[in-house]
Amino acid sequence: MPERVVFNSISSKKTDFKNHSFIFEVNKYTDKMLSPATLILSLLLLTGEHNNDQLDFYTNSEKSFQEIVHMARKEKKLIFVDFWASWCGPCLKMDKEVFTDEAVIERFEKSYINYKVDVDSESGQLLRRTYRIASLPTCVFFKSDGELLVRLEGANTAKFLLEDADFAERLAKD
Repeated sequence: MPERVVFNSISSKKTDFKNHSFIFEVNKYTDKMLSPATLILSLLLLTGEHNNDQLDFYTNSEKSFQEIVHMARKEKKLIFVDFWASWCGPCLKMDKEVFTDEAVIERFEKSYINYKVDVDSESGQLLRRTYRIASLPTCVFFKSDGELLVRLEGANTAKFLLEDADFAERLAKD
């Protein structure tokens, strides 16, 4: 009978691994673990890459704002930007309560290129100055060409964020 070895995972920014344990079968006779391909597939299934329990954002450490604008033009989507900081309590509250709301996730992943800007990073400070972000969180809706449509300062509820998305979409059509 194979020996069971349990590996507890670590936390990741994009996917919550905290509640998962990964079990790998180790054969006592050959001391070999699962094949790499099987291991990777198992990890992807276990980590919930297909599970939309939080809104997916590109970050300013991954892509520049110009790259986001290029993607939005190509995909014919609006741009939603969340200016935040790790020390900002209301920002973290929105991450936990608003960006996990099913209606927000469905709407924003369908209609927007979502971009999260850490204002403490070098590129985040530049964007913060460019768009005069004075308080956090600040959420901004842009047209696909980068033209600012709507700016929201302070924490929002899912209901109000969806209403503001409606307003931004109406402005974009005009």
